[in-house]
Amino acid sequence: MTYNFFTVDRLQPPRIADALISCLHVEQGAVDVADTDGDQENRNWDALVTCDYSYVDGDVSLALDIYVQEAVTPQPPEPETASAFAAAARTIVLYPAEENIPSAYWLVTPTGLVTRARLMASDDETPEYSIDAVEVAVPQLPRARVMQLPEIVREQYVPTPATKEFVLALAALREARTATPINRSVMKQELLCVMPESSLRSGKEWCASWSRTGSLLGATQQNCTARRYGHGITSRDCRRTYRKPRPTS
Repeated sequence: MTYNFFTVDRLQPPRIADALISCLHVEQGAVDVADTDGDQENRNWDALVTCDYSYVDGDVSLALDIYVQEAVTPQPPEPETASAFAAAARTIVLYPAEENIPSAYWLVTPTGLVTRARLMASDDETPEYSIDAVEVAVPQLPRARVMQLPEIVREQYVPTPATKEFVLALAALREARTATPINRSVMKQELLCVMPESSLRSGKEWCASWSRTGSLLGATQQNCTARRYGHGITSRDCRRTYRKPRPTS
C-alpha cells in the first residue's frame, strides 16, 4: 500500500515516525523515515513501513511518500490514514483526489475537518506550492479563497437514465419498420398512448426538414461541380482558382 501526502508543517523525522506508528498500528522500530536527498546507506529497508520525505516550498512544507508492506494489517484506505496521520502529527495533510486533475486534493485538519482543496505548483525549476482555494474555510490558511471548485464539479458523473416512455416508444418505432399497414396503424395508436401526437408530428417534421436539406445540398454540390468544370476551375476546394488564359500567338 502506498500513501502520498503533503503536510503544511515541516515535521521532524521522529514526529513523522511516531505518527505513522500510531495510525498504522505497528511497533516501535518498524518504521524507517529518511530524507529523499539524504544518505541512504543507513536505512532499514526491511522495515514494515518506509517513508521518504522531501522539503518543498510554499504553503506546504513536506512531501511524504509512504510504503506499507503487505505484512501490515489492516491497511486502511488513504482518506482514513490521512485523517489519522493529521491528528497524530497535529498538522494539516493534503492527499490526491480520485479525479484526474493535478490540482485536485483533499485537505484534512488535525481537528477532523475534511474539505476539497486546489493545490497549485509553479513552473519554476524548484516549484512553489500554493493552496489557492478550499471549499470550507480553514483557519490555518487565511489566504486561501473559499469557493466551490468548478473543475471538480465538471468531473462529477450525473446519471441520465432513459425514461420508460422513451424506451417503449423506441421499441414501437423499430417494430413499425417491418410491420404491415394494418399493424402500423395499431402500433401508431399504441405509440400515441406513450408519446403525445404533437411530439410525433414535430419529430416527423424534423426528419422531413433534414431530408429536404440533404437533397438541396446534394443538388447544390452537383451544380457547383458542373459550373466549376465548365469554367475550367482546377482547385479541389471552395476557392475560385482559374486556369491562366493561353497566350495568343
